[in-house]
Amino acid sequence: MIPSPNLDDRTFEDIVDEAIRLIPQYCPEWTNFNKSDPGITLIELFAWMMEMVLYRLNKVPQKNYLAFLDLIGIRLKPPQPARVVVTFKLSDKKDLLKVPKLTTLATQPANDGSVVSFETTEPLTVINNQILSCFSQYGRKLTDHSAYVNTGLKEGFDPFAGTVHSERYLYVGGDNLWDLNMGNALRIRFDTVHEQTDELLSLLEWSAWDGSRWIEMDADPAMSDFDSVVLRGRRQMGRVEVNGVDSFWVRARLALPPSSPDITHVQSIQAALMTVGDGMLPDHVYSEESLDNFQVLDPQRPFHPFGKQPAEESAFYLQADGVFSHKNAEIRIWFELKADAPTPSPSEELTLEWEYLAGKKWQPLGQVFAGQELVKGVKGIDFEDGTLGFTRSGMISFKVPPKMEKGDVNGLEGLWIRCRIAKGDYGVPGEYVLDGDTWIWKEERPLRPPILTRTNLRFADPERPAALVMAENDGVFSDFSDLNQAGQTEFELFQTVEEASPTLYIGFEKPLPNEEIKLYFKLREELEVQPEASDMPSQQVIEWEYFAGTQWKNLFAKDETNGFSRSGFVTFLGQPDFVKSKRLGKSLYFIRARLQMGGYIQAPRIQRVLLNSVYASNVTTYGETVLGSSDGVPDQEFHLLRSPVLPGQELWVLEKEKPPEKEIQQLAEAMGREVMRKAKPHGWWVLWQEVDDLYQSGGRDRHYVKDGDVIRFGDGIHGMIPPKGDKNVRLMRFQVGGGLQGNVVPGAVTVLKKTLPDIESVTNYFPGEGGADMESLDEVKKRAPYVIRSRQRAVTAEDFEWLGREASTGVARIKAFPCTRREGEVTVVVVPKVDRKADPFPRPVASGELLNRVKTRLDQAKLVGTKVNVSRARYKDIKVGVTVIRQGAADSETVRQAVENSIREFLDPLIGGRNHRGWPFGKTLLKIDLYHAIELVSSVEFVESVTLYDLDTQRVVEQVRLGPGELPFVQQVEIVERALERII
Repeated sequence: MIPSPNLDDRTFEDIVDEAIRLIPQYCPEWTNFNKSDPGITLIELFAWMMEMVLYRLNKVPQKNYLAFLDLIGIRLKPPQPARVVVTFKLSDKKDLLKVPKLTTLATQPANDGSVVSFETTEPLTVINNQILSCFSQYGRKLTDHSAYVNTGLKEGFDPFAGTVHSERYLYVGGDNLWDLNMGNALRIRFDTVHEQTDELLSLLEWSAWDGSRWIEMDADPAMSDFDSVVLRGRRQMGRVEVNGVDSFWVRARLALPPSSPDITHVQSIQAALMTVGDGMLPDHVYSEESLDNFQVLDPQRPFHPFGKQPAEESAFYLQADGVFSHKNAEIRIWFELKADAPTPSPSEELTLEWEYLAGKKWQPLGQVFAGQELVKGVKGIDFEDGTLGFTRSGMISFKVPPKMEKGDVNGLEGLWIRCRIAKGDYGVPGEYVLDGDTWIWKEERPLRPPILTRTNLRFADPERPAALVMAENDGVFSDFSDLNQAGQTEFELFQTVEEASPTLYIGFEKPLPNEEIKLYFKLREELEVQPEASDMPSQQVIEWEYFAGTQWKNLFAKDETNGFSRSGFVTFLGQPDFVKSKRLGKSLYFIRARLQMGGYIQAPRIQRVLLNSVYASNVTTYGETVLGSSDGVPDQEFHLLRSPVLPGQELWVLEKEKPPEKEIQQLAEAMGREVMRKAKPHGWWVLWQEVDDLYQSGGRDRHYVKDGDVIRFGDGIHGMIPPKGDKNVRLMRFQVGGGLQGNVVPGAVTVLKKTLPDIESVTNYFPGEGGADMESLDEVKKRAPYVIRSRQRAVTAEDFEWLGREASTGVARIKAFPCTRREGEVTVVVVPKVDRKADPFPRPVASGELLNRVKTRLDQAKLVGTKVNVSRARYKDIKVGVTVIRQGAADSETVRQAVENSIREFLDPLIGGRNHRGWPFGKTLLKIDLYHAIELVSSVEFVESVTLYDLDTQRVVEQVRLGPGELPFVQQVEIVERALERII
């Protein structure tokens, strides 16, 4: 564009000098040219006034230029309001609350008292509900994304790709499994109606929860059989919650698919704990040779159970809490007599009473008549004594009585049994008797008490249906505990619960009311999301559904995210038949999004999912405002009281006569809404249409032009003249606002201008986007020639760039280049304007709102068949290392800061490069470029070395190559500087 010429470029000094040079020619007698001379003072006054005239004269070309732009309809763009997503929190006292449209919100007052106001753009139903679960499933793969609901994470998640391979598990549990530790085992028996039980067992891999993790369990092949598996305990069991049930659990993973689904059908699962190996030692052993004369015995060394001289009421006590605590279990106690000791010799009447402690009272287990080799047990306890009163090694067995309880023996609390000599003995001690004159040792029945060398206990629980049986199939739990206890109905352990289509599930705590519900999905917008490439146009087809008890039904949702290709709302109506379902172990009210068709070149990444949210714009809405009264003359103008007024205002004119039906019909079709209503007490209010200019308007067209803060009507030839009336020209609704101040930081919008009952708080979790100031004169002067050249059609790359700038004043740079993947595609890269107050060298990243505006504008201007991809500029992160020699007098820290600022400014995306218009897209960065930039610092004598680091590859490079849409960005600058005199 040819610059505007200066018609006269003389300055104040030039005019004064010229006047003084002319003095000898026109007034030779004037010889005093000093500044103190009154004549020179008059000359200077004249020069000052002349300079002002020249300044106004030089403005004539610019005024003519701007007038020409105004004539062809190119005007300054108004400011653009920022948009922010606000989230409301409802009190627990209320189920729902409707927040009306245009609810006013604001930021906290700044230091100067200023606030930034926002208004909600749509009505919102705030509900007392929350999202408790969010996960993806595809086939048997699931991934839990619940963390992205309450606290968003930067990396985001793929809504249609599970990353964890879903397993199928069988859980068998019960409080009795606490004793499944080293030395014990668990037998699990499967009762099936088919003959392939052994195949089912071969497909299972078992593990147990030890309090911190699942540990593998080994099956004992010697003890297992075709329909049961015996699992040896490894360490102490721990409690864990499975599907909401806290207990002790073992689980089996289906390692391989069965040959037939019928193999996983069972009728019941039996479980029984038992002791394996050598058994367990008793906790404590006592001998009571005489009343209350207790002797502590060591079960691992030979001992006399009744003492060395047992007699009637001598007793043997044995405590084993870990064994006797298993109710109804079969107990087996192995007693081994000392091999080299004399065999015990019972009297004919020797009777042993075996008893158990029931709290404070001893109850009978059985009787042993050792002399008669007779054993009698209590009914239901099944007492057997294979030792026949400790006369030989053998096994004592019985069932743990139901009434057995802990009691005190010799001050020790526990579960006890005892064997008491009720009658008879094991012989009597010998004695010396006098036979005549001789003392003779007489031992008619030698005393031979039993001596035990080993005492081991075992238990075996009776096989009975497991108390708890759960199955987990692809994260879905099924509780078969009741069916297993009944044992009469067949149930399928491992079922196929797969999703044929990639699916995103969202679970709510409560049912959704029959109101409009909005879900906001924040996508990671650094990524360019596009449909999958193919010869035919592809579009994602996502169906939103809810669970209605027996089936999934369509929600008929309005999806503003365009298939998760951008941030936005998904809006739907809550359904009355919405019911709970179990997914991923949680019983919630689930909706789901199924990807039925299409796909992505690069998968979308959702950073956060929000409920009770709505858009709010940085605008202030005003209601009915009187502009003035029409006097019925041509070319009337009315000044707006507030400006700049944003597009979309409603201007109504009160007309005394009802307009012809044809004119109203044409106006309604052009406006797309109702344009006339009856006024009181008489007349008709008519909505007039805003146009760019009135040159094509007819004499009966109700058109007007808004030029800045002026409303201008026609002259009766080009545009209708408003009928004469008093205060009959009014704005019924208009908005004022916009600007960069609306791009607020997260958490800034927290003030409700008008209190809403039961609303506890409001906030914005994401920054405001899209705010831009009014276009400047310099910007419109640069833009105008390209608008005229392109004629609002995008054909060349330059057309796309300048028409893209028209979309928003927030665009700082834009670059268009053909797409290499496919003909007929254009890629447009956008760099936004930024505020450099907080950060002098920021990383400009275009918001999603700005990209949408650019894409919308280019889609309107592109040729038919052209595909436009609009994306953010990509940045190549680099680190620069510099060694410089400073001038001797320069301050070290000042030099460092100046060098760093020079490097950052030279590579800046907006003000970098040699022309200070931003580093060119795709231009390779060379070391020599940085040498020139650093040498511009006045306090630098010379540059010794420059090192470039590519942070993406973590390598030192000689040059940084950039792609077509890439720019360099300096992450870090390391400077080594030395004074010049140190070298010299």
